[in-house]
Amino acid sequence: MMNESLSCSNWQAWYDQMPGSERTLHVMGTCGVPGGYSVKLERAEPQGINPDILLLNLIAEDLTPGGPNPLNIKEEEVRYREDTRTPYKQITILPDGPTISVQEVSSVRR
Repeated sequence: MMNESLSCSNWQAWYDQMPGSERTLHVMGTCGVPGGYSVKLERAEPQGINPDILLLNLIAEDLTPGGPNPLNIKEEEVRYREDTRTPYKQITILPDGPTISVQEVSSVRR
């Protein structure tokens, strides 16, 4: 893991709810990732003491046997999706990422 050298930005979090369905939480950001690596978001376990804040771990995975290529940085979109009834107000990206507010978006079928 090499999360300390990741540069991430453009974080967004929102709920999407179609009428009559469960709410879906979406979290998305963009990270500069060295060649040979991929990033993902996973639910942190255990969660923190504040039930209004979902904690997600930003994890970098080495995909090559030779290790990262720091000269070949690529922009990679990282996403997390969860169907939930929990009304999270904020998302914190760990280990030391930002805390972002969750927006409400409703989709209306026409």
